[in-house]
Amino acid sequence: MEGEKGFFIKSNVREVLVRLAGYASHGGIVTIWDDISELFSLKLVNFECKHQLMLMCKFEDKNKKLDLLNVHVHMKIKNVNFFSSGILTQKENDEYVIQKLENVYRFEKRKNDRLLSFPHRKIYIYFNMVAENDDGNVISLNRLTGNKDEVFEEFAKVVYGDKFIGNDGTPMTGFRILDISEDGASFLANDREKDYFTGNSSFSNIRLDFNGRIFSFASVKVKNVVDYIDPRSINVPMYKVGVTFGGQEKKFKEFLAEYFELIEAPGKEDLSYRSFLKLHDEI
Repeated sequence: MEGEKGFFIKSNVREVLVRLAGYASHGGIVTIWDDISELFSLKLVNFECKHQLMLMCKFEDKNKKLDLLNVHVHMKIKNVNFFSSGILTQKENDEYVIQKLENVYRFEKRKNDRLLSFPHRKIYIYFNMVAENDDGNVISLNRLTGNKDEVFEEFAKVVYGDKFIGNDGTPMTGFRILDISEDGASFLANDREKDYFTGNSSFSNIRLDFNGRIFSFASVKVKNVVDYIDPRSINVPMYKVGVTFGGQEKKFKEFLAEYFELIEAPGKEDLSYRSFLKLHDEI
């Protein structure tokens, strides 16, 4: 079943119990809320599973009290998000018990998360000056010639450094990225630059500047070139170019996964679960 930006899969109880053993021993966090309350974080101290799963939790602040009954539950165990819904009761020793947890769901994020980078993040992609088409033709942007070319190349090395100089010693052409994922990216090109990317062009030795962090890709392939209307300059023809990464760099994939974790707002998965419940009337 699909929720916001991911899928909820009904988990096997055995899978949850195996993970809970270590989670409880380290006092893992259990987030709970009802349909109208804020999120509350408790510490898991124990669990049982006879007829149904039951969680025993405590507040670190003993003076804090909860007046909730029907609650939703979220636990993130080793980067796996588990959700359920049950009944909350309080024992005399400041321990809360969440019982009647009938269904436990595992939240699977969509594999191809896409990051909107413009205008808040400065991410650029750099190409060599020539591209090889599928039919073997070579397209190049107009370049300076003669001694002027050598002066420009030396200037580029001083300003940009070797990270933006191609293997042939010439400066690379950069475009600011609109959105990006581990599989590819899109950026804008003007009417002249558009021809550089038509015909299913493929490019090699690509550089990517992600807020100053530099990555290299063996190749990229143009996926599509479509019209793009910029409300700030309606009379200027612009095109959105989509490319897919080939020879994917493992470091970039790991970096992007960590970046997504870093920018996600707390409670984002919980909001997805709320949407899931509302959509499917689970409770």
